[in-house]
Amino acid sequence: MIEIQDGLLALRPYMDPAVTASARQAALLADLSGRALQAAVQATVLSQALRAKRAEPGLRVAEAPVTQGPYMRKSGDYATEVAWLLSVARAFSKIPSPRKRRSS
Repeated sequence: MIEIQDGLLALRPYMDPAVTASARQAALLADLSGRALQAAVQATVLSQALRAKRAEPGLRVAEAPVTQGPYMRKSGDYATEVAWLLSVARAFSKIPSPRKRRSS
């Protein structure tokens, strides 16, 4: 779990607040709410941040550190944190990869 949190911190400069807003809107339109909505938003933000980092490794989307959002969840409870990360992983696995979208 520490490595995952380290990865999240490393991706923070690539997290675009506009992606967060559009991901939230898309999740709401998909009738998601609560934890499912938050996990879908975080998964989308992480996916986009990974693409941004790969495309332009030196480019930083966020000039200032991104404020705490669904991707910076801190419960203090290990089991709750693991469950949350699993929720995000499940949501992440449902995001179509750019390669899959191009070949369709």
